[in-house]
Amino acid sequence: LDENRLNNFESFIALIPSKIKVGVIFRIKTQKSRYKKAKNILKICKKKKFPFMVADDPKLALTLGAYGTHLSKKTTFTKKYNKLKYSCSVHGFNDMRRIKNLQIDQAFISPLFKTTSSKLKKPLGLTFLGIIAKYISCKYGVIGGISLENIRSLRSRNINTLGGLSYIFEILEK
Repeated sequence: LDENRLNNFESFIALIPSKIKVGVIFRIKTQKSRYKKAKNILKICKKKKFPFMVADDPKLALTLGAYGTHLSKKTTFTKKYNKLKYSCSVHGFNDMRRIKNLQIDQAFISPLFKTTSSKLKKPLGLTFLGIIAKYISCKYGVIGGISLENIRSLRSRNINTLGGLSYIFEILEK
């Protein structure tokens, strides 16, 4: 969930049919209403059986009873809790050491294709995906620029998860 691209997280998640397997990463910068918003979204996710992760805050994830926590690029160390699953973003080879040090359960390689969420981020591409996949010892997924148009190019690449807001919007429009 991206507060820059979505105004109302709750109504967006409510639109997604339960039959679609979706995981939600809650990322919000406003500390004031963070707990309350996360609690409301978690309630919706539990009804729909969507895994719910809190970005960069394992204590909040543990307090809420969330599935896990997603660690952004700025996180190099965190206290680990056995009840939580951990994921992190990978934006290049520099993140390989961070993945090993954090001992995460899943990595999200991003952005794979050209994305509308950030004009500054350079797409990593399928060649980079093939190279980095050999070095990652955990499950991995891809996000960033995923669409119904380019999804076929991801077949047979051992990808565990894929996604992004644009992709979900495309699915909802069909």
